[in-house]
Amino acid sequence: MWGDMHFRITGKNGNTLVKQGGWQNNRPSPPHEKYKFVENVFEELDAPGEWYLDRKEHILYLYPEQGTDLAAARLEAGGLEELVKIQGEGSSPVRNVALQDLVLTGTRRTFMENREPLLRSDWTIFRNGAVLLRGTEGCRILSCEFARLGGTAVFVDGNNENLLVRSCYIHDIGSNGVAFVGDRSCYRGPKDYREAKGMSLERIDRVPGPRNNEFPRNCMVDDCLITRTGLVEKQTAGVQISLAREITVRNCSIYELPRAGINIGEGAFGGHVIEYNDVFDTVRETSDHGSFNSWGRDRFWVRDQMALSQDKDVVLLDIRQPNIIRNNRWRCDHGWDVDLDDGSSNYIIYNNLMLSSGLKLREGFYRKVYNNIMVNKTLYPHVWFRNSGDEFYNNIIFEDRYRPAGNMDFSPWGKLMDRNFVHVKGMKGVEPASELARQSGNDRHSLKGDALFSAPGLGDFSVRASSPALKLGFRNFPMDRFGVRSRHLKALARTPDIPEVAGNRMEKRETVLVKKLGAEVRIAEGEGDLSVFGLMPEDLGRVLVIVKVQKDSPCSSAGILPGDVLLMAGGNKVDGVEKLERLLPSSGKLTVTVRRKQENRKADLQF
Repeated sequence: MWGDMHFRITGKNGNTLVKQGGWQNNRPSPPHEKYKFVENVFEELDAPGEWYLDRKEHILYLYPEQGTDLAAARLEAGGLEELVKIQGEGSSPVRNVALQDLVLTGTRRTFMENREPLLRSDWTIFRNGAVLLRGTEGCRILSCEFARLGGTAVFVDGNNENLLVRSCYIHDIGSNGVAFVGDRSCYRGPKDYREAKGMSLERIDRVPGPRNNEFPRNCMVDDCLITRTGLVEKQTAGVQISLAREITVRNCSIYELPRAGINIGEGAFGGHVIEYNDVFDTVRETSDHGSFNSWGRDRFWVRDQMALSQDKDVVLLDIRQPNIIRNNRWRCDHGWDVDLDDGSSNYIIYNNLMLSSGLKLREGFYRKVYNNIMVNKTLYPHVWFRNSGDEFYNNIIFEDRYRPAGNMDFSPWGKLMDRNFVHVKGMKGVEPASELARQSGNDRHSLKGDALFSAPGLGDFSVRASSPALKLGFRNFPMDRFGVRSRHLKALARTPDIPEVAGNRMEKRETVLVKKLGAEVRIAEGEGDLSVFGLMPEDLGRVLVIVKVQKDSPCSSAGILPGDVLLMAGGNKVDGVEKLERLLPSSGKLTVTVRRKQENRKADLQF
């Protein structure tokens, strides 16, 4: 469900397509069985807006949309992949060039040139855009409109300093809105996944920071409206940051995207500030992401490499300064509002209003999360390390529970988890948030009660002066500064739907003992299981997660462990407990398929 696997069909061999491509993903997989898109096939020319180009005969066939006057219509074909290039030479940067009040449009699509794997991301990049900057200092892109582009709008490639992109309208874009991507030569760790597999803690370069200055730094995207990007390339973002330092994204409205609104590809080199943005209606055509999405995977990244947290300061070799996410409004209905994925470390997250899907913190270190509001949801801690150093305090959440995923069978969680407030609509008085405390081994002072929001139906989730959340340490933050500031952009921009405030949500995961297996299981559910186990959406509500394994049972003898996911039994798909029990024989051998660490493996159960 990550999408973005593109192929060019070059012919047919019987009923089999002959095609080239599929390199647009850093960790490629076969195309999805169901979700496919094809164009420029003559037999499929059957709907308004579609076209077919016969390259041999030089004929363009068009199925016009209703109301099109072909006699007066203007046909445009994109041929250029870039419109403006600002490029310095060697140690002589181009300084202080300004592009202002321009409309840039009509570049060709470049998805087949999208070949270079981003350092630690799941996707690839093509280093070009309608405006391409290399070797610049102090340049500005002001009040420009980028529209109907086949590739990226603004690509900031390598050594660029003090770039300002301000008050721009970026819409209907084939790839990224604004992309900041450094050169791999500046990085001291493994350059790709293959090199990382042979890495060990003993062999890594321990010199902190970058190797050279071939990366963007001290740049800003401010007061920009970015919408309908990723029309062709799905593994993209409104603002993409990779191998860069001190990038600020401020007062932007970003929405209607196939994936994340703002994406940080790895920790190198930190110091980014994400503030006062309005990001929503995201992850529309992919899966397992958020309105904000990040990875860490820095310097040393092998699965479970630091489960004992004995060398956790390795992560600080690359993310030299914390990334700050503050005073934003987020809404993602198909993932998480804010998703810090694999190894995202050294973040400070405060004063954020999360309207739909809460906050996910996957394994990583040194995250400080405080004074946020997670409407109708809670914190999703995924496979934390025992000594993560994480802090989660003074937040308002809507469930007296956390939603962990993966192995977190230690206590207490993190460095500090306390003084959080669970909103229970209409509740009189307060009482301890007992389930939070039970789960985290912490939260001794956390409470639940009515937070007394000022006007939640109007999007104002500040609390009244009498709110018990204030006594725990929560502080109100501005609710009217999200998104673009310019008058002309505010007139164009829309805002997210405000959800109805629900009462306290408490959905317990039920476990069932399957006696023949000698194991307790539960149904896989939700985005958490989808992400941690690497499942498909159709697996949810069907496959079974192993919770506990009894000694000397068929499961223990076969080496099945807690955390494995039971997918197949005797060649049949697992579909709940009752159907599984009907597949289990009274004696003999049964071959099952389990998923462990996102890889399938077979095991033989003896009954």
